[in-house]
Amino acid sequence: MNQIEPRKFQILSLSGGGFRGLHIARILEIIESQIGRGIAQHFDLIAGTSIGGIIGLALALDIPAAKIRQTLEEVGPKLFPSVPPSFPFMHALFKEKSTCSKLFYAWKHSCDLENDVAHTQSAWYDPAPLADALSAPEYFDSKKMVDLLHPIIIPTVNYSNGNPKFFKTDHHQTFTFDRDISILDVALGTSAAPIYFPAKKINAQRIVDGGLVANDPTMVAVHEAMAFFGVRPSLFGDTSTGKDDLQVLSIGTLSPKHFADTSRPLNQGMLDWGAGVFDLAGSAQEAMAAFMIDKHMLPGKVIRLPSLDARPEKAPGMADASIHAKETLLASAETLAQTAFGSAQFNALFDHQGLSLAEVRTQLNKGDKCA
Repeated sequence: MNQIEPRKFQILSLSGGGFRGLHIARILEIIESQIGRGIAQHFDLIAGTSIGGIIGLALALDIPAAKIRQTLEEVGPKLFPSVPPSFPFMHALFKEKSTCSKLFYAWKHSCDLENDVAHTQSAWYDPAPLADALSAPEYFDSKKMVDLLHPIIIPTVNYSNGNPKFFKTDHHQTFTFDRDISILDVALGTSAAPIYFPAKKINAQRIVDGGLVANDPTMVAVHEAMAFFGVRPSLFGDTSTGKDDLQVLSIGTLSPKHFADTSRPLNQGMLDWGAGVFDLAGSAQEAMAAFMIDKHMLPGKVIRLPSLDARPEKAPGMADASIHAKETLLASAETLAQTAFGSAQFNALFDHQGLSLAEVRTQLNKGDKCA
């Protein structure tokens, strides 16, 4: 019996985080400038959620990371022209002691209260600046998922039925439903963060941000590699599960370690939480994926920028496109990328040549396993 040779399979995993995606784009830009070519050709599968999904889709079209970074810098202030609402006048109204004082305050600040109420009834931001930029001919234009050049998986949530929805290229013979879906629609769907943006309708389904289920898509991508590419790595340190060399480069958006403001009361309501619930869920899921995959499932096989332990105590909010936020994100990206190139394991990633989507399709047509 012929023994199957162990193979190498590499995943590029890109997390969500709004304007903090600039952090990912700058790291990728530095990598591409150092290796002298597009990063996508060195990976067998790209996985991206929310802004990470948008960046991943662009990489899967071989759009240079430098252009992606430039676009994010230009679009960010248009997409997030103001900070998220904090409902100051509604908070102040509720602090009034008597009914009479509440009525007087409401009369005096009626316009301000109307503005606060409006922010509770619709999404805070309009995705039009992002859609306009991504619909340009040099980006997604009218291209469909079938036009992508590299295998990719994009987590989203199907709000219509409450289930996760993973948009994929046709890198498996059973994946035929997403081929003719607009890349632009997928990009706007995976980044449709509840409260921040409206849901995106794709065909008859309402699609919202994949950060609700997989802000860090590493776990999703590892499952995809094993279930549909036939990769069989050593798991939990047990070589009996397989000997394939599965490597992951996971790049995050600088999500912070701590969210809680300990000066606030324990009993907080809807106005206190606001979009903080979404932000907290995304960060916690990212930490969970890092703990399960990096430390247990694939020990020593995941390079994470930044590492779980190196996440900052505080970071810009996902809707903070200020000059200060930009400077913070770019500075962190440059430090992390420079440090990463000092690692032999990191450099070895770029010795590998991943299969393009065309090559995967060819193997599928021959009835071979993707290798």
